[in-house]
Amino acid sequence: MNNLETLLFKRFVGPALLRPCPLKISRSGPDGEAVNCFAVELQLDPPQWVSAIEDDGIRCHHYENGSQIDTTLRFSAVEARQIRIVHYRGLSEVECFGLWDFVRSRTTRWPYMALWADQVGQWFFNRRSLVSAQQTMVLRALYDDMESGSGYRGTTYFQLCENLATRRYWKHPGGGAFRNKIQLYLDSCVAMKWAINVSGDSQRYRITGHGMAELERRDEEERKHTASQRLQWALWFVAVVSALSAIVQANIVRVPTILDFSTDVKAPQASSEERGQRAPPGASVASAPASAPPSAPATAWAEGQKR
Repeated sequence: MNNLETLLFKRFVGPALLRPCPLKISRSGPDGEAVNCFAVELQLDPPQWVSAIEDDGIRCHHYENGSQIDTTLRFSAVEARQIRIVHYRGLSEVECFGLWDFVRSRTTRWPYMALWADQVGQWFFNRRSLVSAQQTMVLRALYDDMESGSGYRGTTYFQLCENLATRRYWKHPGGGAFRNKIQLYLDSCVAMKWAINVSGDSQRYRITGHGMAELERRDEEERKHTASQRLQWALWFVAVVSALSAIVQANIVRVPTILDFSTDVKAPQASSEERGQRAPPGASVASAPASAPPSAPATAWAEGQKR
């Protein structure tokens, strides 16, 4: 490491060494939730575990033949990319590869923000009860693994639990009861010859032909049950609509008119000119004037034509 990397190593790794990890770290239960320590490893040959930082170098140790061997390395003998630091915080871990990766994580706190978001999600997951596993769900999970191609080698008990309830179930308060129930269903499937242990391995299971036939029979019963429920709801809806229509037609309940499509025929009204020429009531109607007699020249011309 150069001078800058040595300064950063003392500045960021030094405080982490104040909380070293013990030889055994609890990763479950209340003891695991209380863990908060750092493990600093130098990826050399053999791997060295850092114990403390001195003025002239790094004090570390490794294990050989069951005994601990202490040694001191100079800063220049170690590269920044050879440093691996793991922060065990509760039941989670933050792993950094290289000095610069650790500096970024401690400066930006981004991995810890993601860890906090995961803890919030785990808290909400723990507030609800796990899915009540049923024998049909176990058969369906085994069939899905077989259909995807990975089930030919068999599905392990742990993979089946994760497929049914994600990996968060490991930290759920009811995770133990959930795992016991899955194991009980697997044992019953093996007893009914719906599943078998692959190659005699008690931890890997695979669905058989009898199990697939049983699953198809249950799916068909579920389909018929769903169709029957839909038909019952449709009949109930029709009966309610018919009853409401009969009540309205019998005038037991009056419903206001929303749309009126009827048309009223009205007599045409006279125009203003016709109203002005129309005689008032009771007045006599005058006769049309007689035509005027023809003039004298017209009479003489007519007599001449006759002659």
